[in-house]
Amino acid sequence: MPDLARAARRSSRSANDSPALKTLARAGYVASGVLHLLLGWLAVRLAFGSAQGDADQQGALRELAAAPGGALLLWLTAAGFAGLALWQLTEAVAGVPATDTAKQLGARAKAAAKAVLYGALAATSVRVATGSSGGGSEEGLTADLMRAPAGRWLVAVVGVVIVGVGVFHVVKGWRRSFRDDLRTSGNGAVVRLGQVGYVAKGIALGVLGGLFVAAAVTADPEKAGGLDDALRTIREQPFGVVLLVATGVGIAAYGVYSFARARYARL
Repeated sequence: MPDLARAARRSSRSANDSPALKTLARAGYVASGVLHLLLGWLAVRLAFGSAQGDADQQGALRELAAAPGGALLLWLTAAGFAGLALWQLTEAVAGVPATDTAKQLGARAKAAAKAVLYGALAATSVRVATGSSGGGSEEGLTADLMRAPAGRWLVAVVGVVIVGVGVFHVVKGWRRSFRDDLRTSGNGAVVRLGQVGYVAKGIALGVLGGLFVAAAVTADPEKAGGLDDALRTIREQPFGVVLLVATGVGIAAYGVYSFARARYARL
């Protein structure tokens, strides 16, 4: 078994260092940039009540599908996300340089989680490209989870984890620690885009996680929801239109930062 594990790590490291896979991973960051630009646009439209459909990942991909050459763009987006997912998977299996065992395990877990996320985005892109349904709603999935043993606790844990990810994004943007992900910071504009983008995305994720926690506390699955619900919750707050426009602009800034990351990412 140790020999198999070492062989798997060697194979993963070899794939991880492959120029072809690195090119696909960079294409994945471009796909992420397109997705976040569209999400930002949908958020701004939602702020002024002009959005049609959901202001979430599927809604953004449907916007892309409606553009000239949308079908081809969707397949290219799916390929980019799949490539980035595969690259993150090789990071999780091969491990990344770290002198501390805990840091090594943490880095592997983070890479594995990102592989799942980008894999899900690739699958969503394929579903939209082929016209397949996107599956059940968040409310339905939350209701199913609540019916499981200790289901309300599980929903609460999911919410707390999402809130934690949101806080992580805000702190990462505020401290500019995302610069560690880059070979070079490029220029001041790239850093500013990253700061604004990470903070705005973190706020949206924090609201999303809060909806799950609220659903668990009240035992009401309808309080849970996706990104669209989180953005609508922001709009319902005092000065909500201003807050949602700022959030949308911030998410779009993260999209532009993702384009820069496609060039400068440390792979």
